[in-house]
This record gives sequence, C-alpha cells and structure tokens, in this order.
Amino acid sequence: TPIGDAGSGWGDVDDNVAYVSGGVKFTRTTGNCRLRAKLAGGAGSVLEQSTKYRISYKVIAVNEDDPDEDVDDFKIYMGGVNQAISYSLGTHIYEITSGSSDQIFQFSLGTNNSNISIANATVKKITNDTDYYYIEKIDQIDGRHKITKLTATKKDSN
Repeated sequence: TPIGDAGSGWGDVDDNVAYVSGGVKFTRTTGNCRLRAKLAGGAGSVLEQSTKYRISYKVIAVNEDDPDEDVDDFKIYMGGVNQAISYSLGTHIYEITSGSSDQIFQFSLGTNNSNISIANATVKKITNDTDYYYIEKIDQIDGRHKITKLTATKKDSN
C-alpha cells in the first residue's frame, strides 16, 4: 500500500521519501528526510508514553544510486527519544522504550547525498515482559546410573 494511502500505516513527512515496489526509499540531498507512522484515521500519537516496543525493518538497498557514498546517520525517533539504528542490508530488530513526550514514531535519514530503502517495518507494543524458556530433558547413562539433565533455552518474550 503506498505511503499515505488508507491502510498503509505510514505518512510521509518530507517529499524525499517515496513508496517503491516492495518498500520505501529515503533519498536525502540536504534537509529532513523522515517517514512517520500514522493512525488509521490519520495523524496523531501512535505510541504510549514510557512503553516498551519492538521495532523491526528490513534494509533492502543502500545507496543504490551511488554505492561509493556512505550512510552514517539512520535513526528512529519515538516519543522524544532519538536512537541510531543499523543501515546494513538485512533485517534488524530492536526493543526500545518510548520517551515521555511527543508520542510520534518516525524513521529518518540524516546523511546528505545518500539513499536507503527499507521494507516490512513494524512497531509492536510489547505487552508481556515475561521471559520464556524451553526446557529439554536429556537422559544419559553414566556407568550404572541414569542421569537426567535439564537445559533451558531463553526464547523471545512476545
């Protein structure tokens, strides 16, 4: 769904952010280059104050117009908090607590003369902060005795 259309969940803040097949492309020469999450009904606060969120996105291209240029300033803004995020190719996941003011969420590219394309961006409130473990039972024979060992592997919290 193109940015700004009903159901996209995203509204472009600046003219240099565009929907491309499979994602969104940020192209910065100078000035701001931002993409902001929006509510189904339009603009407004999408985050709750001081709340933990899982942010995920996939970088699908970096400086495809000029691969020799560097990208060194890609970040998210959420509720008054700026955080640098990865701009390398691939999927990235962060768990971040929103700030206590200005409950918007946005991606921004701050490197002049650069571009980056992302896809599959999601912002999900973490509603259960409990750690889950998978328990595996291992039976071993040690001489004449049977020894049972339990191992625990931490899994994702949501």
